[in-house]
Amino acid sequence: AGCSLAEGCPPALFARFLLNRGRPAGGAAAAAMGLAVSNGWWYKSVDAQVYLLAGPLMVLAFEEALRERPRALRLAGLHTAAMLVHATHVLFAPVAVWALLRGHGDGEEGRRAVGRYLAFCFFAVVACYVAAAVLVMRPATVDDLKLWLLGSGALGPGRTPIWPKAASLGEGLFQWGRSSLRVAAERPVWGLGLWLLAAWGALGARGRLERDAALLWVGSYALLLVVWEPWNIDYRIMDLLPLWAAASAAVWPAQALHGARALALYAAVLGGANFVWHLGPVSRLETNPALQKTLWLRGALPEDAWVTALSIEEVYVPYFTHRRTLNLRWLVGREPVLRERVGALLDAGEPVYVTSDHLGQGWEDAFSVFGRLEVGRFGDVRLYKLSR
Repeated sequence: AGCSLAEGCPPALFARFLLNRGRPAGGAAAAAMGLAVSNGWWYKSVDAQVYLLAGPLMVLAFEEALRERPRALRLAGLHTAAMLVHATHVLFAPVAVWALLRGHGDGEEGRRAVGRYLAFCFFAVVACYVAAAVLVMRPATVDDLKLWLLGSGALGPGRTPIWPKAASLGEGLFQWGRSSLRVAAERPVWGLGLWLLAAWGALGARGRLERDAALLWVGSYALLLVVWEPWNIDYRIMDLLPLWAAASAAVWPAQALHGARALALYAAVLGGANFVWHLGPVSRLETNPALQKTLWLRGALPEDAWVTALSIEEVYVPYFTHRRTLNLRWLVGREPVLRERVGALLDAGEPVYVTSDHLGQGWEDAFSVFGRLEVGRFGDVRLYKLSR
């Protein structure tokens, strides 16, 4: 529900922002519609992940940055909140600094505005992390603290740090370019339209600020994302804001109706294509094998069961079945820890289950020390109850 609200609110805020920027109502509405049905934005609005929760904050921060005289503390507050949703949004900092120097000048006033902004962001983020560590996470050791701070950067074997990157810089640039298109459209070639519309709008005099902000925004995020999961569109979602803002600048008041129609037509085609090729299939049970398996497990498992999970099952199983999971990806390379954990559960009388598809993905040896009793079958997937 939170993700859906986060998806629905920003397009409305975005349309208001574009109207305040002097865009015709039709163009603002068309750009907001395009944002809502862009592939990454739409998909993450119905997916149980955190990425879109920063959406309202980033729209408001973007609006503040393009004011004639941005307010340093308001910009800092919005940016800080977005960084606390996901750490990658620290990369918005160059846009914020540029905005403050543009609005306040590069003299003493501008430097003070930048200083207030940076100081607020730094101390607010540190304070929030300290509060979370002391009041919520309560790490017992320095290693626990490091694992928490690393987050998804510690998904290597045994929760060791990893750097997921392409095989070469050339491959990274290719994957980054492909994700730049896929964040707009599931079929990358359809995403090219947004970049062409953004370039068209950015070349006009009315799109000067949008152009500068878009170049800084996309370029700043690219410094990391070319070498960190360049194939992943999750981190590219907020790039859609400056792109659609630049595209809206292509709608001139003298030709507002025709420009808005062209923008709306592209947004409608984009939305239809993304539904047909992505959102529709993942929303239908018959084309979502992982969801089919999960719903079968709901009826096959007792209510107090523990069951293995991999990939999207880590979300599906607890959400749709309300059963407890053994998330295997955290235990890659830690087979003794897995055996100890399962053994302790069995000794405590807890029912523990494993599915045959997980055993076939490299976990056979890890579970070989336990007895297995087949208790159900769904297609090619067998469900085993474990025992000592």
